[in-house]
Amino acid sequence: MHAQLPRFDKNARLIGDDSLLWRHALMVEDDPKVLDDYARGLWQQWQALVGKGGVPVKGYSKETVKAAVIWLTGQYVDVEAPIPYELSRLVDAIAFLKRGASTPPFRPTSESAYRAAVKFEAKYPANAPATRYKVAQHLCNTGLLLSKDNNTPQKTAEATVRDWRKSRHYQESVELYRRMEWKAGT
Repeated sequence: MHAQLPRFDKNARLIGDDSLLWRHALMVEDDPKVLDDYARGLWQQWQALVGKGGVPVKGYSKETVKAAVIWLTGQYVDVEAPIPYELSRLVDAIAFLKRGASTPPFRPTSESAYRAAVKFEAKYPANAPATRYKVAQHLCNTGLLLSKDNNTPQKTAEATVRDWRKSRHYQESVELYRRMEWKAGT
């Protein structure tokens, strides 16, 4: 996984920082993996622009990032893909401008476990959700949630799942995957 910024159509005429014109200048993309890379790139650019690390890319001002976020969100809707955490956090940062924002709901080393938990939980209907025990057991059995000694106790895994379930991003991702599963089944 790497980060990159969305590409612009070189033939598009851009006048000022009008979001609508910037949005139309961006290329159409339907590969969710490329969209995820764009989300990471925009998040890193935003972090650089607000002084939280990195060097900002020339030509990508805050207004450009905002316009690209609008475009990127639309692309995710068009391909019916779940929105990654970076994009969710970027929208929060732009819309609410929180000071001292919290860290992601998962550690980078457990991202695959987090995503697997979302997908596993989404297989169960909302009116009969998977128990915390079942989700944790699935993660332990697949080896996705391991401690340094490659042995995560069930209770520790359950506590991790409990914390993930508290995050809005986790809840919304589960709902989106449920809708995708339902749509695929009909």
